Amino acid sequence: MEILDDPDIRPIMYGPILWRKEYGDLPKECILDLTSRLLSKPNGDDVVLDGLSMRLHDEDEAIDTLGAELRSLGLKAGISRLNRNDNDSGRMNGYNIERVINAALRFDGNESEKLKWLDTIFDVIDNSYGRLYSFKNVVGKTASLMPEEFLCRIFEGAGRQKQSRLYFIRSDGRNGSALEKIDMDFLLEWCCTKNDSSIFAVVATGINLWVKDETTSATILSEVAIKLLELAPEPKVVLEAFAARTAPSSWSGSLANIMQSRADAISQLITHEHTDISIATKSVNEKLIRWIENERVRERKDAEGREQRFE
Repeated sequence: MEILDDPDIRPIMYGPILWRKEYGDLPKECILDLTSRLLSKPNGDDVVLDGLSMRLHDEDEAIDTLGAELRSLGLKAGISRLNRNDNDSGRMNGYNIERVINAALRFDGNESEKLKWLDTIFDVIDNSYGRLYSFKNVVGKTASLMPEEFLCRIFEGAGRQKQSRLYFIRSDGRNGSALEKIDMDFLLEWCCTKNDSSIFAVVATGINLWVKDETTSATILSEVAIKLLELAPEPKVVLEAFAARTAPSSWSGSLANIMQSRADAISQLITHEHTDISIATKSVNEKLIRWIENERVRERKDAEGREQRFE
């Protein structure tokens, strides 16, 4: 401890003290003091997160292995590391922060630090225009453990801040969205308490819409998508959000064919027992037909252009 402030001493040297069994008899106050002092050092947050992650290794997550004080310091380390977001944290750093934050949020106490952690998440999302990649897993974990607070934050703010948050929760089909980590029954119930069509439409951009039918392998709408639609005060607004997602953000092959398979899934709702859903589906389906036909025309022209260049 006496040489910790020496400029030539690397904080990583102290990491094993936080978790190895041979240091298990050290006084609790000593460990807490060391952890606090490490957080004041350059990259000390990574050392703390690694040490606490190792301390949690093979431990039952239902047991409070860290205790309130170390959980508080773990949250502070996570806040510090997330504030240094460089979208290139490395797999191990992401794993460590996810494990520590999972332990820190799972138990009561440290409420102010938890809210500061949530503040930090959305500050980083706002400042990165919603393009947060390295720490997406820990943000999803936070959404699952603090769902109401997380959902409320999404719809706070205005202007660029709001756009950044809405961009962040959109599901791109590859990594999914933080909304998909929230218990679906809770998510749907929360939407109903708001009774706001715009909120239903936004949530429609962040849930998994498309699944494969187990029998036919055809693309169909997911159960949560149908439930969201049925609960929405204005089904057409949600259906238009579904329609906007028939075109994926990335694809191979024919975009029109992908759009067609998804449009076919939406068109099945024309026979829905709820009249308002059936009528809205017909209107949205007509727009999709025109949209897909325009895409097929574009694809034919592109193909003809390639053939002419080849000749």
